[in-house]
Amino acid sequence: MKKKVYLRYMSNTNNQYIYDDASGNIFQWNNLYEEIINMYCEHNLTTITENLLGKYNIDEIQEAYKFLNYWIIMLFIEMIRIIILTKSKQKISCMT
Repeated sequence: MKKKVYLRYMSNTNNQYIYDDASGNIFQWNNLYEEIINMYCEHNLTTITENLLGKYNIDEIQEAYKFLNYWIIMLFIEMIRIIILTKSKQKISCMT
């Protein structure tokens, strides 16, 4: 299976971006996104919000979480689709 990569990039104006090979998209990136991703697998939105309040306002945290959660779910669905297609092709090649 081909490995997917993420490429981080900083523009001349100091804006951060990340290229997601799995989706082929380029996203604007920031420290808040980074902090949420680091907590995402082990904590829910409430805990993440509690940990980040003070550094960021609640609306920023919730919007960033919503954005990241959407893309994480979409990438998970794509991974499942690829696994299903790969297994289908293996079954077809075994039958021929």
